[in-house]
Order: sequence, then structure tokens, then C-alpha cells
Amino acid sequence: MAGDVFQRGFERAPGVKVGVGDVAGRLSMDAIFGLMTAAQTPGSMLDKTIAGTTTTLGGGLGGGIVAGMIPNAGKNILRHNPHVRMVAELAGGVGGDMVGMSAGDALLRMKSPDGMSERDRQYKQADESYRSQLEQQILAKYGMGGLQ
Repeated sequence: MAGDVFQRGFERAPGVKVGVGDVAGRLSMDAIFGLMTAAQTPGSMLDKTIAGTTTTLGGGLGGGIVAGMIPNAGKNILRHNPHVRMVAELAGGVGGDMVGMSAGDALLRMKSPDGMSERDRQYKQADESYRSQLEQQILAKYGMGGLQ
């Protein structure tokens, strides 16, 4: 069932067998976004690989599944209408990216001993620095010490 839906999401026309080029063409943008995610993810190569792979898989599967769920409606076959497919693939791809990124973040947190990803640690450090800076400014403003 799920495999049939996914395969229907990649077919170009009724009865035309899905080839490697069809799948590669549909997944190329998802792979590019996965590479962008990997490049922007702080941490080790393993962290980057996890983030990029989950984003690529999420977007690709999401787009393929949503496009495969488009119904055939009588003589006007919606599934093969390029405009309908484009909207369905975009919606499924963005939704899949969101799920994939969440899954990647969860995996990165699970592999860390402190339960935080590298990005979480950077955010925490920036928050603590900002909080300390604000505290010093407030103390200085009311003449209670702090940095002048």
C-alpha cells in the first residue's frame, strides 16, 4: 500500500514505468536541501550526516507520498496534471522536511550525553552571555556595581 502510493508519486504518466531518472529528478532538490542542512549544522561530521540525511529523506518521502495520494478523477487525471503535482510535491516536501529535521534533531539529542545538540549548546551559551550582559547593565544603571 505505502509502496504503491510512493511509486504513484513518481510516475510521469499512466502506465509508464518509473525509472531511475524519474526518482533522481524528483529527489534532487531534496538532496540539495539536505546538503544545505548538513553544511549549516554545527558539530561533527556525524552530526552533519544525520541532519542532512534526515532532511533529504523527509522531504523526498513527503513529496513522493503526497503526490502519490492525488486521486484520479474521471477523464481529468489530476495525478498527472503538472500544476497539481507541483503543489502536492511542494507541500509534501516542506512537510517532510519539517518532520525530517525534527527527527534529526531528536537523534542528535539522543546521541549526546547531556541530551543537547551542538546547536542547543550554542544557544544556551549565547543566552547565558546575554543574560549576564543585561544583569551588568542593570546593576550599572542603578549604581549597584556592574560594568560601567
